[in-house]
Amino acid sequence: MTSTVNTGNQLMKGIANGLSLVQVAEGSLQSIIGLLQRMRELSVQAVNDTLTASDRSMLNQEFQSLNAEIDRISLNTQIFDRYPLAPPKEIPVTDPTPIGDTQPIDQILTADAKSFPSGLKSLGYIPKGFTDVTLNLDSFGNDDDIQIFSADGTHLLGTPILTNTDPVWSSKGITSSATANSEIINTANAFDTGASYDGSVLSTATAYDINTLANTNVYKGMTIKFSGDGHASGQYLEKVTIDVVTENLVLMVIGNGIFNASGTWTEPPTVVPSSDPFSEDTSIVLSAPLGQSIETLTIKATPSDTTSLDTADSQIATASGATAAIGKIDQAIQKLNENAVGYGALVSRLTSAADNLSVMVLQAVASRSSIMDADYALEAAKLAAQQILKDSSTAVLAQANALPNNVLSLLDQQLG
Repeated sequence: MTSTVNTGNQLMKGIANGLSLVQVAEGSLQSIIGLLQRMRELSVQAVNDTLTASDRSMLNQEFQSLNAEIDRISLNTQIFDRYPLAPPKEIPVTDPTPIGDTQPIDQILTADAKSFPSGLKSLGYIPKGFTDVTLNLDSFGNDDDIQIFSADGTHLLGTPILTNTDPVWSSKGITSSATANSEIINTANAFDTGASYDGSVLSTATAYDINTLANTNVYKGMTIKFSGDGHASGQYLEKVTIDVVTENLVLMVIGNGIFNASGTWTEPPTVVPSSDPFSEDTSIVLSAPLGQSIETLTIKATPSDTTSLDTADSQIATASGATAAIGKIDQAIQKLNENAVGYGALVSRLTSAADNLSVMVLQAVASRSSIMDADYALEAAKLAAQQILKDSSTAVLAQANALPNNVLSLLDQQLG
């Protein structure tokens, strides 16, 4: 019971801290909502054609000051060394590293053509974040074809496997999803663990044109353009472009010969994490029963800086800019209102948890006191009984010691 009482008291302290964090965050959130409402008011005013460029410029000065104040509040809302409204932690961008046995293309290809053998092994993978990717292939009269897959096994570009009229796959023994999974879809080739072949989004190239790249596949924000396979008409050059790579892509060249390949792309800049405060989720322990699992409540971070709210680049110096700003501000206010509702729900839950713990602790204290008081009464009764026995024994002993003396005294009186 003592452990229950001590644990309960500590849990109530943690929940009280969680309540403080939520209340501080919600208070600052309401301040930011107020700033956004003033920014919206200014934006609506700036849309009017009756304003001059000078008028809008002055309105824009206040607008930008309010935007800067939003960032100041989000970065300085702090309690228990937590920053619930700050931007999320930046994920550093580092140079791509090998996946399985497969190197990133920046370690394989260059702008100058290099020779490679075709086969069932990945040539390389195209890392997420690369932009303006261009790949060129010259198969020197051999039927070597470019293939591009997502890391989960989705076939995005190249020669179909399941409806294959081109021997480029069958000559390698790949004629079904099962053979593709067993021979090429593996982690050594930079595919994800558990990846499986999927040819459902692969569209057959309808025409060959090395200049217009008329064959296009759009997948998860990537526009992939392809020249098509021209070997049937004696064309052995192939070309692929990708505007932006939103996830790692596996590059293969399937065939039976030697080919030349080259490539160009733009790599994302290396990002060094900022030393500025950042927000992250906070876990609060609600219960920790002896011998049982700990129950926690997660207070989600709510980044409320101008970048997270998408108002950082907004301006109302022009009517069109003010119109665009209104749309972004409306979305930002809606987002923060949803976050405020979430904080309100957390206050209710944490308050309920604290009240419940308080009742449990009081009951445990009362039970412990009752048990301890009963023990004290029992021990006191035992002590009294022992004291009575001791006193009785002492009295009997005193009387026994006095008897011989009394007899001698009587004899003295008789003889005297």
